[in-house]
Amino acid sequence: MELKNQAESIVYQTRKTIEDAGEKLDESDTAPVLEKLDEVEALITIDGNPIDADDIDEAAVQSKIGELESLMQAMSVKLYEAAAKDMQEDQEKDDDEGVYEADFEVVDDDESTN
Repeated sequence: MELKNQAESIVYQTRKTIEDAGEKLDESDTAPVLEKLDEVEALITIDGNPIDADDIDEAAVQSKIGELESLMQAMSVKLYEAAAKDMQEDQEKDDDEGVYEADFEVVDDDESTN
């Protein structure tokens, strides 16, 4: 039962991560992950209905979960890199705000009062 719950949780979390990522990931990043998700789901459901925990092929589910986690790790690296790039761009924008270029002339107050 625990393995089935783990698999269901990983499937849900992975789909949510992909959905939340939106345009930060392209299809070449998500397609292998989605394919592996479908494979995991096929091992724990039949026609969308949960399989009894006693009928699950535990070795196959564990293997697919391992493969899915490897793919997710690679995808997470891409998400992290995209987030870091966005943060850097935002920081550069913030650094430019309030900075003005100007020509100026220093006037000595002592000389101007004479």
